[in-house]
Amino acid sequence: MLKAMKRITSDKSWAEAQKALIHEAGYSAIWQRLNQIENHLGDIYEPETLRPAQWMDKSVQKPTKADADPWGCILLWDRHNGVKVCAWNNVQEINREPVTHWMPAPYGPRKGENK
Repeated sequence: MLKAMKRITSDKSWAEAQKALIHEAGYSAIWQRLNQIENHLGDIYEPETLRPAQWMDKSVQKPTKADADPWGCILLWDRHNGVKVCAWNNVQEINREPVTHWMPAPYGPRKGENK
């Protein structure tokens, strides 16, 4: 089971947080960027489940087992049919001519999110 992390920053604005970090020169940009990321992810997140959401050109890079979700799946972009789910090692499907790109499949909802 993955361990969830609590956010490092607060939900305060930089103007509010700056008072506590007044003697920490150079941390402004780091804190502000991390705060934006954590505001997007929420208060508790699992870093191990964060995956890139970027289409990869199959002629540049092929998927590996590390790119697959726990069931061995990735997403393919078929220029005629749109998004398809495929096993990461299904070379025949990945190499079909209308398939141009692939990306890691997102993880499913966290436990308790289906209510």
